[in-house]
Amino acid sequence: MRWLQEYTTGSHMWEADVYVPTSTDGATIKIYNGTVLKTGAYNTWQNLRVAHDATAGKIDVYVDDRHVATVSDRGPATRHFKNGVYHRGSGRAESRFRDITYWVSP
Repeated sequence: MRWLQEYTTGSHMWEADVYVPTSTDGATIKIYNGTVLKTGAYNTWQNLRVAHDATAGKIDVYVDDRHVATVSDRGPATRHFKNGVYHRGSGRAESRFRDITYWVSP
């Protein structure tokens, strides 16, 4: 699901509880630079929060209220959030989301 709230500056945050059933093939939680944040993320709800300061070019990622990564974004651009599953394999790909929240701070 691609969010239509596009932005180029300011602070934006996406948060949701995420569930991945065991029938999903190869589930990991990772960020766009390829860093794996959590493996074996099956059959339990986990809170995922991504805070992007577009003006500073900084992204902070939290899993279950624990800060797990800070990365730089890819430079000035029009941005948006997405949630879902990228499938890389031959098995099933499924994820569930609840309590999705999006914040903006000017």
